[in-house]
Amino acid sequence: MTSRPRAMDNDCMVGRLRRLYQLQLEDHPDCPSLYAAYLQAGCELLGTGVGVVAHLDTGACHIDAAHPDEGPLSPGDTLALEKAPWAKAAATGETVITDGLTAECTCLATLVHTRDNSPTILAFCHRGGHPFPREDRELVELLARALDCATGSGLPRRRHRSTIDRLDQSNELFESVFQYAPIGMALIDTTGHILRSNEALTGILGYSDAALFGKHVREFTHPEDIEHNMALLEQTLAGEHGSYRMEKRYLHRDGAVIWGLLSVSLVRDGEGAPQYFIAQIQDITEIKQARLELERQRAALEVANRKLSAYALTDTLTDLPNRRAFEGRLAEAVAASNRNGQPVSLALIDVDDFKHYNDHFGHPAGDEALQVISAVMRDEARSADFLARYGGEEFALILPDTEEDEAVAACERLCASVASVRRLRTPVTVSIGCATHRPGDGDGADNDEVAVEALLHRADIVLYRAKHGGRNRVCREGGGPT
Repeated sequence: MTSRPRAMDNDCMVGRLRRLYQLQLEDHPDCPSLYAAYLQAGCELLGTGVGVVAHLDTGACHIDAAHPDEGPLSPGDTLALEKAPWAKAAATGETVITDGLTAECTCLATLVHTRDNSPTILAFCHRGGHPFPREDRELVELLARALDCATGSGLPRRRHRSTIDRLDQSNELFESVFQYAPIGMALIDTTGHILRSNEALTGILGYSDAALFGKHVREFTHPEDIEHNMALLEQTLAGEHGSYRMEKRYLHRDGAVIWGLLSVSLVRDGEGAPQYFIAQIQDITEIKQARLELERQRAALEVANRKLSAYALTDTLTDLPNRRAFEGRLAEAVAASNRNGQPVSLALIDVDDFKHYNDHFGHPAGDEALQVISAVMRDEARSADFLARYGGEEFALILPDTEEDEAVAACERLCASVASVRRLRTPVTVSIGCATHRPGDGDGADNDEVAVEALLHRADIVLYRAKHGGRNRVCREGGGPT
C-alpha cells in the first residue's frame, strides 16, 4: 500500500478541491461507473488502498462498488453486518473512523444517502494505525455530498442531462417545423390575439412577424367570415370539440381577398386549462378560384345544354315547336286523356296552294309567309293549346280537354284569322282537318301508342277531305266542311 502524507498545505487542499470539482462536471452512463470514478478519485486523494460504496439492510452489508477491481472486496459481495467496519456510520449518520477489514487497517466511513430506507455508505481504508486527519474527514464528507447530488435519488446526472438534451432537441425540432413549414402557422392566445407567426403566414398575409404580433384575428379576416370563425373558437374553448377546420377568407395587407383552409387545435396544460391555439393556414386561393371558374363553366354549360335541347325541339324558321316536340306532346296529351277520361282534339293544318306561292314569289317570300301565318295562328290559339310546325307548309294544333265542337269552333277562328291577313304578296288561306280522341271509344283507344297513331291518321283523312273539298275550310269527322 502507498504511504499516506500526513501534512496538508494550501496547494494540496486546492488540488483536492479542483479534483472534486472535475468529478462533479463529469458525465457517467450509470451508477456503477459513477461510483467507480468517485472511489478512484477518493483513493488517489486520500492515499488509501481500498474504497467501497455499500448499502446495508437487515443483518447484511451489500457491496455496490469497490476500488481497486482486484481488491479484497468486489461488487455483489455481501458481509455480515457485524463484520462491516462502517456499520457505526450508518447507525449514527456521522463520519467515523473505525477498525478496518483487518487489524492492520483503519476505515474512514460516512453516510451518502438513504435509498429504499437502506443506508448507503462511502468508506476508505488504509493500512496502518494512524488516524485520518481532519482534512481527510472533510474531504470524504464532500465526496459523499457530491455523490449524493450526482445520483439524485438514484438517477445519474447523465440520464438527467439526456432528458434535458431531448427536450432541447424537441424544442429545436418544433422551432424548425414552425418556422420553415410550407403552410402558414400561428400561435394564438385564448382571446384571439397572435403570439407568433411563421414565414409562410407572413407571405400569405403580407405582414411581417412583428406587425402580426398582438393583432386580433378579426383584423385580417373577411367581415363575412368573422362571426363563424369566432363562434368556432369559443366552442373549442368551451370543450365542445378539440379542434376545427374551415375554409375562410383573409384580407391581405394590400386589400386582396385570400382564401385559406384553416385548421385550429387548442393546447391545454396538464390540468386541462386552455393555454393557446395552434393555427395552420393553407393558401387555397388558386384552388378556390379554379373551383369557382369550374362552377361558372358548369352553369354556362347547363344553360347551353338547355338552349341546345330547346333548339333541338324548335323550328328555326317559325320559332314554333318542331315535329319532334309535337310527337312528344301528342303522346303526353293522349296518355293524360286516357288517365283522366277527358277528350283531346287534334287539328292538322295545311297552307293552301303554298307551292304556287313559293314558285311565283320565291323562297324568301315563302319563308316570310310561313312566319306570318305561324305568328297569326300562335296569337289565335288558346294558352292551353300546343301549336307546332309539322313539316313544310303543314302545322298541327293539339287542344287538350276539348270536345269536337269546341275544337272545330277554335279552328274556324284560326282559319278566318289567316284568311284576313293583308300584309303578304297575295292573300293566303289554310285547310284544317279536326279529329277527337275519347277514352273508351274502342279500337285500341285505351292503348296510348295505338290511340296516337289512330288520332293522327283520322285527322290526316279529314284534312285531305278539306283540301279536296275547296280549301280555306275546316272539316270534321263524319261531316263535311263547316
